[in-house]
Amino acid sequence: MLARSVAGNQIDVRLWPLIAVPWAFVHAPTVCRAEAPPPAAHFTWELGPGSEACLPEADLRAKIAETLGGDPFSRSDGPIVRAGASARGDELVAIVRLRESEHAPEAFREIHAPAGDCTALTDAVALAVTLALSSTESPKPVEVLVVSPPPMADRGAMGPAPRSAPGTWALLAEAVWTLGALPRPEAGIGVEARYAILPHWAIAAGGDWLPDASEAGQFSVGLARARLGLCAIPFRHGSFSVIGCATAEGGAVRIGNEAAVLKAAGSHAWFGAGLSARASARLGERWVVEGGAGAVAPTSRPVYATPSCPLVGFQEPPATLSVLVTTGVLF
Repeated sequence: MLARSVAGNQIDVRLWPLIAVPWAFVHAPTVCRAEAPPPAAHFTWELGPGSEACLPEADLRAKIAETLGGDPFSRSDGPIVRAGASARGDELVAIVRLRESEHAPEAFREIHAPAGDCTALTDAVALAVTLALSSTESPKPVEVLVVSPPPMADRGAMGPAPRSAPGTWALLAEAVWTLGALPRPEAGIGVEARYAILPHWAIAAGGDWLPDASEAGQFSVGLARARLGLCAIPFRHGSFSVIGCATAEGGAVRIGNEAAVLKAAGSHAWFGAGLSARASARLGERWVVEGGAGAVAPTSRPVYATPSCPLVGFQEPPATLSVLVTTGVLF
């Protein structure tokens, strides 16, 4: 017979293969194991405001690994470094927190570098981490490191000093638009040299030339002036700063005959005092652009007028205004 009785039930023996195979899969012992999760990242480097141009996390980690001869952060039991950088006033500041292992005490590093000098900051961070991991002694719990600007002789290889560093020169070319200094609004050109004597102070010397402007076709007025002054830098953040200058100015006003003949034709001494404010932005390591406005008060205000009809005259107002656009180089 093809069928038999088991406990009063009829089971076809031809069904045994169909029953046994699923049972074997259900009751067979588990032979595969879940893979262990990869170790958590043990190195982080965050760039805050003012430090966006610094070395990114992957590059800094590779720099440390290259120095040590291998990446110590890839092991689950490896050291742990949490670091970040941001601008703080005239400086770039990096905070580095280091643990030799998950349960080891934390060491704290604070590293200062001049504003804009990302290379010095990241080199100091990489060196501090490398020394801490390669030393046989435990790192100090708290340590503050200051990266000083390089000596003047070494700046050619490492780039120019930050704009705020004493001893820094700026040579600037200007476009000047004036209102009130001449019979009509006029644009001229100028130049200025600025020298940083302290982190927030500089001396400036320069001048501008304004072309002749006609007064109703009867005579023309032009102006060439030089200036010497003191500049303050009350605000700086990253590559952006605000500059205010007070200047003493002197030069010559030019009176030229046109339809009328003036006895005052020729050049006459001119003196004034000026105030200006500028917004400055640094482009890369050497270039800077600025824009701003200024006012100049002449110390004397002579009247230049035709001797006969039509009666036409010109006198400077108590204060004249200027709009400045400047670009230049730092060295």
